[in-house]
Amino acid sequence: MTRILGFGMSSAFTALLRALSLPLMGWLVAPELLAAYALWQLALGLFTMLAGLGLGHALVREFHAAPVGERSLLLAHILLVSLGAVLPIAVCAVLLSLSDSSSAYLNSNNAVLFLVAGIVLNLYITSGAQYIRLQQWPVVYAQIQVGGSLLWLMLLISAWILPLQLLRLEHLLLLWVIANLLNAAWLTWVLRGDLQLINQQRAALFTAHWRKRLRQMFRYGHPLLLSETLYWVMSALGAILLTAWHGLETVAVYAMAVAIGSAGSMVGQLFNTVWLPEVYRSHQANSDMPWLRGAALKILWASVGLVLLATAGGFIFVLLLPVHYASVPYLVAATFMRPMLMALQRVTAIGIELQRTTWVSPLAMAMALTVQLLLAWWLIPLYAAAGAVISMTLAAWLFWQLKSIASSLLWRSVGGVWLYSPMLILLLAACGLAIAGAYQTQ
Repeated sequence: MTRILGFGMSSAFTALLRALSLPLMGWLVAPELLAAYALWQLALGLFTMLAGLGLGHALVREFHAAPVGERSLLLAHILLVSLGAVLPIAVCAVLLSLSDSSSAYLNSNNAVLFLVAGIVLNLYITSGAQYIRLQQWPVVYAQIQVGGSLLWLMLLISAWILPLQLLRLEHLLLLWVIANLLNAAWLTWVLRGDLQLINQQRAALFTAHWRKRLRQMFRYGHPLLLSETLYWVMSALGAILLTAWHGLETVAVYAMAVAIGSAGSMVGQLFNTVWLPEVYRSHQANSDMPWLRGAALKILWASVGLVLLATAGGFIFVLLLPVHYASVPYLVAATFMRPMLMALQRVTAIGIELQRTTWVSPLAMAMALTVQLLLAWWLIPLYAAAGAVISMTLAAWLFWQLKSIASSLLWRSVGGVWLYSPMLILLLAACGLAIAGAYQTQ
């Protein structure tokens, strides 16, 4: 249990560091440059995910099924196939840079080159960190997970103290690449034994045995890649529409609110590393799991408390932000709720995981995304950043509800009105606060 908590806390701390980096940037760079960096990060996330081809999801299953001597080769195949996909992804990035819609964050050859470098670094660090986690090395995993974000934050603080003039997007991207190159170098040192073993066994790469296993991994990972892509669209939709309709200054406000609210993803990280393993073990011991309803209620009220705490903290935190971000505190409640709702569906929709009906998630996400698009089309012209935040949070709530209903049909209901009503009331209050902020700061 201590080891599981170690993994969970390192992931949670990484989420917290990422939530702090954008507010610090608010003092270092103009809002337009901050927005361009946030949009570049969205593009980086999309292309990294597509280059991964869903193989990262299959690594967990295949790692435990593989003999100990083949585990290094498993990592090698995933990395090589993913890196091979970078070339067509890079071509897509170049074509995207030629469009007007991406001119804000891919407006030069340097930005595209940084994007390609970022994809390679992300693929290597993400796959390596996952491999280390499966090897049950919590200390090293924490170093890799926290390392990149901590180095990036330290470079930003150094730029603030010196002070450095960060006037172009390339300046920020250079600092980001330096931080992650250092992290990748440490990862290489940690994995040096496995890399030497891969070199010794290179004749076994892409043999008929491994080609068959890769095909099986593709079949397993592609549906999960679809869910991941839909989740990315839900995350990016508001920023894309705000860029087109309101400009980069409004995108900066939205990105700042989402960054602060992303601290709620710490709960999601703990759920992935602590909650799910415990549920699986309990289900194997006693499939009825009589403790589940009580645990769900406690988690719900803890979530409500965290959202209220984050809302109060947002109004204090605004004192540390430039005046351009005066409307951000009104949005924090809604942006913090979104990762919390995504974490709660791990509780109330646990039946989907236990029944292994993976098709439910992309279907529910597609339905929620459709509603989000309709709401965004209506609300963003009226309330700008607040409209984007409200549509995103309402879509997350709908996704939670749809998965919970599906879980109750496929397995059994975890809770009734007593479980869902508090979060609905909190959701409506958060949306009202966001609209009030839009009028207050006009």
